Amino acid sequence: MNQPDTQRRSWIPVLLPPVAVAALLRGLGLEGQVLADDGLHSVHAALTLTVGQIFGTFTFGGADYGVPLTAFSRFLMDRGVTFSEWTFRFPSLLAGLAAVIVLPRLATPRVGRFAAIALAWLIAISPMLVFYSRIIRPY
Repeated sequence: MNQPDTQRRSWIPVLLPPVAVAALLRGLGLEGQVLADDGLHSVHAALTLTVGQIFGTFTFGGADYGVPLTAFSRFLMDRGVTFSEWTFRFPSLLAGLAAVIVLPRLATPRVGRFAAIALAWLIAISPMLVFYSRIIRPY
């Protein structure tokens, strides 16, 4: 068994609890959260503009939207993917959960394993990171 494989597997049991807590916090009450205001700018632009138009401008109807997320949504729509409120939220939720895994792993060589595990927990429970993982707007 090589060393990198052993190190990779040793992270799994350590990061599972913060990822589980992060998923719980990000999903708690999400079905009752109303999609409104800034979150709809990206949705309206994706429904109305082509991918080329999305990359050509940064505003739609006087409001700005996140170009990469909007273009990705439109790209998928053009290929027949049917979107719902959950599918519009999915990239933000996925990024919020990935941060709990990726950021501590990247920080480990610099801060050490113990601090990286603490960072995973802090990312998992940070109120602002939980909030921004739940909205469609890619701030």
